Amino acid sequence: MDETVTIIGGGIAGASVAYHLSEHTEASITVFERNAIGAETTARSTAVFRQMGDSELDPMKRYAMRLYNEFLADPRATPRYDPIGRLELATDDEHAAPLRAAEPSVGAYVEGEELAAITPVPELETDAVTGALYDPNAGIFSPVELTHEFVERARENGVEFLSNTEVTDIETDDGGVTAVRTVSERHPTTRVVCAAGPWNLALGRLVGLELPLRHTLAPIARLEPTEALPHPLPNIKHGASGYYFLGQPDGTVLVGHSPGSYADAGTEYDPETVPETVPEEVRSGMTDAIERFLPSLLDAEIVEEWVGVRSLTPDGHPIVGPTAVDGFSIVAFNSEGIQLAPATGRVIAANVADETQPGYAEAVSPARFDGDWTGE
Repeated sequence: MDETVTIIGGGIAGASVAYHLSEHTEASITVFERNAIGAETTARSTAVFRQMGDSELDPMKRYAMRLYNEFLADPRATPRYDPIGRLELATDDEHAAPLRAAEPSVGAYVEGEELAAITPVPELETDAVTGALYDPNAGIFSPVELTHEFVERARENGVEFLSNTEVTDIETDDGGVTAVRTVSERHPTTRVVCAAGPWNLALGRLVGLELPLRHTLAPIARLEPTEALPHPLPNIKHGASGYYFLGQPDGTVLVGHSPGSYADAGTEYDPETVPETVPEEVRSGMTDAIERFLPSLLDAEIVEEWVGVRSLTPDGHPIVGPTAVDGFSIVAFNSEGIQLAPATGRVIAANVADETQPGYAEAVSPARFDGDWTGE
C-alpha cells in the first residue's frame, strides 16, 4: 500500500499536521472531523499568542509567528490578528518574584504604582497590585478562521477533509495500524495521527495505549459592558487565582479561569457531557475578580458562556510523535494549541517524511517519558 495518512481531528492541530504533511510528503492524506472543521476545542480557545520565556517552546512559537505572518500576507481564508497586549498581575511578593525575574523578551516588569504610567488601561484598579509583567506584543487570533487557513492550503495540495465524520474504531494488526472505521465505512491506512484534543485519551485506548494526559475544565463567559469601552482590553491575568480577562474586537470582554496544574487536574472528562454553563463557584470567582480589578464591568451582562475541556501533560510541554503502536502518532497540547500547532505539524511531517527533525522535536517527543506507550 502506498503511504496513506489518516488524521483524526479537524481543529488547529489536525489542520496544521495536514498542511505540513502535504508540503513535505507525497502521501495520500485524509482528515476526519467529528463536527464541523474547527468547531470543537479550537472554537472554544481564547487564541492568545504570546511569548512565555520557555527556552524549549520559544523556537516553536517563533516558527508559528513566521508562518502566520506568511498566511496573513497572502491569505486563502480570513485569518485575523489583533494585537492587544498582556498584563500578568501579582498581588503579593511571592507571585511578583518570578515576574521580576522574567526574561526581557517575555515582557517588562512594572511595579503596581507605575502601571498607570506605562499601560493605557484606565479601567484597571491597581490598588491591590504589587506588580505586573507587561507584554505589549501579545495578541489574539481568530481561531476558526486560522484553522481554515491551514485547511485551504492543505486542500490546494490534495488533502481531503471529511467533516461530521467520527472515527469509531482504529484497527491494528501485528502491532501496527491498518485502518480506521467510521459509522458507515472502513478506511485502510498506513499511519494514524491522533490530533483530537480531549478525545485523544479515548482514541488512544482503541489501540491499547493509556496516554499520560489529564483533563481540566476551562469555563469562559462573554460580557457585554453597559457602556462601550474606548479600546479593547488587553489580556489581563491574575496569576494567583487563575482568573483572566480578554478584550475582543467586537467590544465584548471574555472572563475565564485557566486550567490548574497536572497534579490538580481531573483524570478525564467526556466533552459531550460537560455542561455549557459556567459552574456557580467559578462564576462567583469571576465576580470577585471583576470587583477587584475591573469594577466598571460589574454591571456588564453575560451574553454567552461555555465550558471547554483542556488537556494537560505531565511537564507542561506538548506530546508530539510516534508511539509504541507502529504508525500511530499523537499530537497533544498542554493548552496553547494556537501557538504551538504549526511547529507540531512540522515535527509530524519530518517524522513521516524521514527528514531531519527541527531542534525542538526532542522537547515534545513521547520518548521523554517512561512507559510502554512511547515507542522507545
